[in-house]
Amino acid sequence: MKIDGYSDIGRFRKENQDAFYFDGEKCYAVIADGMGGHNGGEIASNAAVVAIRTYIDGHREQGPVELINNSISLANEIVYELGYDDLDGMGTTVVLAYIQDKTAYIGSVGDSRAYLAHGDDLKQITTDHSMVNRLLEIGKISENQVANHPQKNLLTRAVGTEKNVEIDIFEVSMAKGDTLLLCTDGLTNAISDYELIELIKAKNTPKKLCDLASKRSGKDNCTVVNIIY
Repeated sequence: MKIDGYSDIGRFRKENQDAFYFDGEKCYAVIADGMGGHNGGEIASNAAVVAIRTYIDGHREQGPVELINNSISLANEIVYELGYDDLDGMGTTVVLAYIQDKTAYIGSVGDSRAYLAHGDDLKQITTDHSMVNRLLEIGKISENQVANHPQKNLLTRAVGTEKNVEIDIFEVSMAKGDTLLLCTDGLTNAISDYELIELIKAKNTPKKLCDLASKRSGKDNCTVVNIIY
């Protein structure tokens, strides 16, 4: 298994509110995309990643689902307390992947995504916790209205915005040659899923994917982690 990651500030932002970490030996990776003014987003995303990393590294005896639940819950507690004390309204997305044997266990809060690329197929594993996705699910808007919807950046769920957090957990089987891709919306707002599978098949690195997103749009920070099984 090979893990690689990269984060790019984009062409218009003054700070990078994304954070990420991966450990190839311990077989996990996490990405967070922060939100909040006065550096709140950057603080939230970095605090979440540090909390998750610290918890996983210290509790490897736990099973993957328990590790994911407990580590993200700890991140939520820490970010919530930081926001309560100093930076009201801060929060962050989290997407966390933990690989054990031939299974990827994925935890998700917010709209940062996990994709599985298998041959010519690309499947979005996570579900966006966003207002536009909710409106799409209930038939209030169409796919064509998503990209330019005024509530596109409004999340319905995030780490640190409430005292307790609901965490989605997914399990997917991986085969040799599969790629598990974690990313923030700085990538997916600039590159379509159709393009993404072709770019993955061509073995583009996370840096190349972020560079393309910056060249194409550059309006947001972009972070990508590739896990090649």
